[in-house]
Amino acid sequence: MSAQIATPVNQWSYLNITVSEKGLSEFNEGRRIIFIPKEKVQFIEMKFGSHAERPLMLAILGLLLVALGLTGIYLALMGGVRGLYWGLGLIFFGGIGVLCLYEAISKGYYLYVTCPKETRKLKLVGEIKETELSKFIKDASSLGYSFRDCLNNGVSV
Repeated sequence: MSAQIATPVNQWSYLNITVSEKGLSEFNEGRRIIFIPKEKVQFIEMKFGSHAERPLMLAILGLLLVALGLTGIYLALMGGVRGLYWGLGLIFFGGIGVLCLYEAISKGYYLYVTCPKETRKLKLVGEIKETELSKFIKDASSLGYSFRDCLNNGVSV
């Protein structure tokens, strides 16, 4: 019986993003929340804008939920006991709507990953330092990832 030896995987991390021979990962509080296999990645761009995957859809959803919350306030104030129960429930949805609107308009840097059938956003959380970011991009490029740096007039790294 022979023992299997695990081979180390080359991987580099920057802020909450990790690249490896297997793929790209985004972490939140130590847990991986997004993973994109390397074979699906066509190219990666660095962009600044809304972190939401679909900001327009999220904003519309947020507005609808806020409208429900406002209806809930009206019911809670004018509807007696039964209206109070329904109103409090709808106010809860209004709070979720406010969070949706916040996510839709919050801006920051992210990696825009283009895949054959979709695009994904990997949000960079923390202070971005140009020298560390450029080293991260070079390390990721050595693994075969193709970067297009949109922040520097479209110059590829």
